[in-house]
Amino acid sequence: MALEQSLWQVLIAGDADALDKIMLPDFVDIAGVINTRADLLETLKHKTGACSNQGFTIDRSFANVLSDDVATIAYQLTTSKVCGERTSKIVSNMTSVWVRHDGRWQLHLHTERAYSGFSFQSQ
Repeated sequence: MALEQSLWQVLIAGDADALDKIMLPDFVDIAGVINTRADLLETLKHKTGACSNQGFTIDRSFANVLSDDVATIAYQLTTSKVCGERTSKIVSNMTSVWVRHDGRWQLHLHTERAYSGFSFQSQ
């Protein structure tokens, strides 16, 4: 789970360089559409806006070590974002496949599926 927490810290910070180091060359992201490694890095590099991330929580996590070099993780992620006068809360189900490559763990596959836990609240 420490790997997933570090992934979300990098994503929320918008740190494309750190994300580049975490992902394998053949990384794939599925979040409504299928994104390659290059797609995700490009999106993160050009992400701008008036919204600020307020953090995340990970719940209901399940980790399975498939071999010495492959692990899968499934969990529920709650993120909060402030956009002007509105705060949004998004609850999503996540899965990741991590592979030990050249002695370090790197991300091979990540999926996200938001569900009806999405809500807006006025501040």
